[in-house]
Amino acid sequence: MTERVLPKGARLIPREAGCVFRGEIYEVHQWPQKMPDGSVKTFEMLRRPDTVMVIALDEAGDVLVIDEKQPGGIVRKNHLPVGRVDSSDESVLAAAQRELREETGCTFANWRLLDVVQMDKKIEWFTYLFLATGGVLHRAAQHLDAGEDITVKSAPLAEVLHQDNVLRYFPWLRYVESAEDLTPRDF
Repeated sequence: MTERVLPKGARLIPREAGCVFRGEIYEVHQWPQKMPDGSVKTFEMLRRPDTVMVIALDEAGDVLVIDEKQPGGIVRKNHLPVGRVDSSDESVLAAAQRELREETGCTFANWRLLDVVQMDKKIEWFTYLFLATGGVLHRAAQHLDAGEDITVKSAPLAEVLHQDNVLRYFPWLRYVESAEDLTPRDF
């Protein structure tokens, strides 16, 4: 995977840290940290694959959203397409394009990175927000993971962006009223 784009003030696991646990999603890293009094304490931080989230504007200017049911009882309504960056993805953009294609079956012409955030400074995990425009270039069958049930529909831009599940990551979207307001953030 190509290099990530990181927000200002991003916290990363130090190079000298050692991985003490590797699970399916999370890794735990620890390292010795010298304290102001000269003592040394063990610090730790989690790492997990980054996440991509896509605002895809259809021909009418509405946003493609999904209603989904995931294994484990996860149910989301009117949610932006979102997914994990895989180690096999060429780039974070490629991951966003793949996730949108898998969940909606749609391919878009124009892509722009709008923002990237680190939700918790103790987890090396970044969420990237992309804007896909130019209308749907191609519609194909969805490629869902085992157990996923996803229905694709369109919803008005402001309605989607002002939901708690979006504002949690990107609070600045509360001020967006039109597609023209969707400009890249200073990250």
